[in-house]
Order: sequence, then C-alpha cells, then structure tokens
Amino acid sequence: MDPIVVYLKAVRRQMGYTQQQVAALCPELSLKTLGRIESGETSMTIKHLRQLMDCYKLTLADVADGERQQRRLVTEDVRAAICKLPERYYSTFISLIELIAKEKAER
Repeated sequence: MDPIVVYLKAVRRQMGYTQQQVAALCPELSLKTLGRIESGETSMTIKHLRQLMDCYKLTLADVADGERQQRRLVTEDVRAAICKLPERYYSTFISLIELIAKEKAER
C-alpha cells in the first residue's frame, strides 16, 4: 500500500476521526472514496491529498516525513521477518531480494 495513504490513515486515527467525520469535513471527498483510498482500492489524487492535508492541518513536509517513516517501518518489518525465518530459507529470500533489486534497477 502507498506509504502516504498509510501515514494519512494513521494521522486520521491519531486525531480520533472516523472516515465519516473526515468525509463531512472534506466536502469534495465522499465517504466511499475515502474508504477506497484507505483500503488501497483506488489511488489518491493530488486534490484528495490537498483536502486531507487541510483537514488534518498538515504541511507537505509533514506528509513527506510521515511517508519516510512508513517506508522505514516496512524495512524494519522485513528485517524482523527475516530473523524469524528458519536458516534454510535465508539463501532463497536473499535471492528474491536480489532479483527484485535487479528488476527495479532496470526500470
């Protein structure tokens, strides 16, 4: 899922807002659309991002920092998962990561 969406959903929850309350505060963002964005069913537009930033009183710097934190969490989660794998799977997992890195570099 998009780290920005994960961050904005976390902010909404920290502020104690329900999706219904946010939709009421953002007149051009329907409850259905917000639900689809937060579940990953649809991509967030710049217009939606701006509305949510206004609603949550966030700056672009806040969103960028939150997005970086979400990416860091994903990395830490992967490291923790690797540590729990039986040793016999390490080489397979490392090969998979190398393959993903190679494909990403070729793009």
